Amino acid sequence: MQDKNDDLEELIQPSNLLALLVDDSEKALREKSQLLEQAGFRVIRAKDEVSAQREFAASPTISFAMVDINLHAERAEDKSGVLVARRLRATLPDLPIVGYSAAFAEDALSEEDYGPFSEAHGRGRLNASQLLENITRWIDDANRFWEGRKADARLKLNVLKEQYPRGTSIDFELVRMLTPERASPDSDGKANVERSLREAGYRLRVVDAGQTRPTVSGDMVVVPRPLWIWTKDCEDHAVAEIYGYPELYSVADNEAEAIEGLLVLMDGLLVDLSDDDSSNSARLNEVAAFLRQTLI
Repeated sequence: MQDKNDDLEELIQPSNLLALLVDDSEKALREKSQLLEQAGFRVIRAKDEVSAQREFAASPTISFAMVDINLHAERAEDKSGVLVARRLRATLPDLPIVGYSAAFAEDALSEEDYGPFSEAHGRGRLNASQLLENITRWIDDANRFWEGRKADARLKLNVLKEQYPRGTSIDFELVRMLTPERASPDSDGKANVERSLREAGYRLRVVDAGQTRPTVSGDMVVVPRPLWIWTKDCEDHAVAEIYGYPELYSVADNEAEAIEGLLVLMDGLLVDLSDDDSSNSARLNEVAAFLRQTLI
């Protein structure tokens, strides 16, 4: 039988490092993403600060970010990219974040502007050839960042195994790894996972048995048994996710819409996974079993 640590290693090892690229120019997004992809990154694109925050919240394995400082070219003094970088930095303090600008010379950026970036390049300082010269170093930075998160996950997994001798869900540990705020130990030195989530800003919501829920078809059906959902407000959006199942999450403008979106997602997956498929991974079959137990 495969060791649980091997399972964890497989789950937390992306096939390629994931990068977030934020720029208001379609041309810049296309050209820079092509260069990053050729270097080995998988790239998620965003055109403004709102979409950048949404993509970041929905893609917790991001290991590198490139952010245009001037995200509203029609406003000469706009520095929205600095705000994006600050939000990313507040969530992942060690994330490599590269800033760049075609609008501002380097001496036009203050020390405060440079603050949230790992490095920042003013006008004319990050063309295609210079970007290529730096990519190898950025790949190394992203790898070090990701390896550090995996090491942190392994440590937390061992703590949880000691706390729950009957067994620990490696999937819940993934949720803990991808929640960057650190757990505070109880008086006996052990981490309380529920309290850790609350300290990270999550709140527990319960959809009680007998309540109605939305479906993909638009119909409302009754929930047969209680459903526990963790939610988090993130200023301009809200996240809802299922405790122990990081695959099941939703992002929306507010908590109510995030929960509704999550329920619709679960209903759609329940339909898609209704038939046993031997080609499904063991993990996918676990998710399918959870959905059947919860929603049917």
